[in-house]
Amino acid sequence: MEYFLSSGVPGKYQSFTIDSDRFLLLKSSSHILSEALTIEEEYEMVISNYIDLEKEAINVSISHMTRYRGYVDSFNVRRVLNKRFMNLLTSIKLYQDKLASRCVACLPKEEGVRDRVKCLMKTEHNKSFDYRFMDA
Repeated sequence: MEYFLSSGVPGKYQSFTIDSDRFLLLKSSSHILSEALTIEEEYEMVISNYIDLEKEAINVSISHMTRYRGYVDSFNVRRVLNKRFMNLLTSIKLYQDKLASRCVACLPKEEGVRDRVKCLMKTEHNKSFDYRFMDA
C-alpha cells in the first residue's frame, strides 16, 4: 500500500509504502495508545480532584480565620468539602475498577496482565493503612 505524508511544506507530500503486516500493527497500535491515554486521563482526574479538595480546604481555613460567620458558613463548608471529597473518592474508585482491564487492552498479547495489576494493587493495599482506610 502506498501512503502520502505531508512534508511540512504546503502542497508537498512524500510517499511511502508499507506492507499489510505493518499496516495491521499500526492499526492495532492506535487502539493500544487510545487505551493508554484513557488510563492517563483517569489518573489525571484523580490528581485533579485531590488538588481541588486541598485547595478547597485551604480556602476554608483562610475564610474561617478571617471571617467565620456561624451556622450558615459551617453548613456551606461541610457541603463544599463533602462534594470535593466525594469527587475524589469516585474518581479513585473508577481508576481502581478500570485499571486492570485497560492494561489488558494495552497489552493484548501478554498473559496474566489483569492478575499482575490486581496483585500490585493488593500489595499496595496490604502495605498501607491509609489505602485500607480510604478503601473502607
